[in-house]
Amino acid sequence: TFNGNNKTIYNLKIHEQQNMCVGLFGAIGASGVVKNLNVKAGSVLGYAFVGGIAGISYGTIDKCSFGGRVSGRQYVGGIVGSTNLAGAYDSKTDKKQIKNCTNKGHIFAYSYAGGIAGMANKISKCTNKGIVEGYHDINGVSGKYLMGINPLTTKWISNKNKGKVKRLV
Repeated sequence: TFNGNNKTIYNLKIHEQQNMCVGLFGAIGASGVVKNLNVKAGSVLGYAFVGGIAGISYGTIDKCSFGGRVSGRQYVGGIVGSTNLAGAYDSKTDKKQIKNCTNKGHIFAYSYAGGIAGMANKISKCTNKGIVEGYHDINGVSGKYLMGINPLTTKWISNKNKGKVKRLV
């Protein structure tokens, strides 16, 4: 567990445009928890699975926020790039989740861009207040929902998009 104790990291800069799993934490393991952490004026650039807090998370991200810019080719989110590298999802055994998080940043990806996650299955009580731009599969909360998971299921609870979503042509 990494408890940020509600501290803020300012001016985070990670530019690894040829790499995957790029973020303050490149990857969070299945039993991992990152909580109570804020990033302001951040700049995160990667190829795929790029997030302001984590590139990919198999664990839990709780009460985190991101402000700044996150960019990549695909699976890009303000909080996490993806909660699944392979795309498979088992609702009975899968424990990974993103909850109580806020994005205030500018998110860009060619495909699968979301204010909270580029691709995710369990997101609850999260808010996007930032700008999300991309060409394909973009959304204020998550660019792609795993295995048919959508905002109407019990795995997707009380999320809000208060930001701007812009599909580029």
